[in-house]
Amino acid sequence: PTKYYFYTIYYIFIPCVVLISYYIIVNNLAKYQKTDYNVVNSVNNQNISKEDIMETQTVTIMTFSIIVAFLSFLFAFWLYKWVKNQKVQNQEIIRSQKLMSNGASTFLNQEYSLLARFAGIIFILIILFLPSPIWVGNPNRNISMALSFVLGTVFSALAGKIGIIVATHANGRTAEASQKSLGQAFLIGYRGGAVTGMAVVGASLLGVTLVYAVTGDTSSLLGFSLGASLLALFAKAG
Repeated sequence: PTKYYFYTIYYIFIPCVVLISYYIIVNNLAKYQKTDYNVVNSVNNQNISKEDIMETQTVTIMTFSIIVAFLSFLFAFWLYKWVKNQKVQNQEIIRSQKLMSNGASTFLNQEYSLLARFAGIIFILIILFLPSPIWVGNPNRNISMALSFVLGTVFSALAGKIGIIVATHANGRTAEASQKSLGQAFLIGYRGGAVTGMAVVGASLLGVTLVYAVTGDTSSLLGFSLGASLLALFAKAG
């Protein structure tokens, strides 16, 4: 019975609570989108509509976000190479590091296979009900939000996989460095963790920017954030 209670909570109750919460958020955002501001600015004696200014600002922000995202990836790659170049000579540490790497990869693969089924249920529910029931609203918006949700889960899963790979490399090197210098051990551990942080920042910025550039719909952004945060939440819970 406990097993069935777990699956009921995991596959039915929690997805329903999450979807209801996002449904409320989407409706509130829609109300703000319908507000008419009618702002007109004058530049060099020429009237420029608010829509033109917002379009320019949006393009500027998206361009800047993509640049920052790739800079984050480059910095994460540099940190990863720096950590990997730290020498490990203790054979016992090397053996333990390989065991940790294999165990972590096996666990993550099993966890992601379970979360993939969970995400599939959420995907179907989004198509049917968000941002509005498919038989009432625009089906394209539901599909767009559902695909954005999947993209968010993929980005989050990749960030988690990168984090596991780097963590196993950093653990052994931190243990090796701690025998000589606590400062060096701290630096290796800190930079190893920073790889995941930079990867998450870059993936988030790039994903959000690409979703909005393609769809121009805030509901799709909510779908992306839901997928990324939901997978990360349950991945941390194990």
